[in-house]
Amino acid sequence: MDLFCENADVLHQFTGKNSLVDAEIEKIEIGKVDEGVVIDVHLCMRPSSDWSKIRIRFIHCLYYSFYHSNDVYFHLIDRLKFFVTDESYFYASFDPYDEEKCISSEDNDVICAKRIQGYQST
Repeated sequence: MDLFCENADVLHQFTGKNSLVDAEIEKIEIGKVDEGVVIDVHLCMRPSSDWSKIRIRFIHCLYYSFYHSNDVYFHLIDRLKFFVTDESYFYASFDPYDEEKCISSEDNDVICAKRIQGYQST
């Protein structure tokens, strides 16, 4: 996959027809590198998107939380929070409690990181 955007540009790339709403998470990879914890979220995009598959890399994660149950489908994104916090961190909830641009303790499938990158499949 090729890097095509970083940080605030990632937020701008995934709007409109390229929104992450209706995308499907294929897999989540968590690892440690020099920058601390890194999480790669691999997604199949909606049919109208410019890309069929992308990866969003969350670098130097401050915290994350994921939950899965066999009772629910893994993981079609039907609502999303994806924004820059007041502290200039990147916050994503793939199963948010509400759609307000604020962190909620009731959000699910959450990542908060210092940097993000967007990759597209070639």
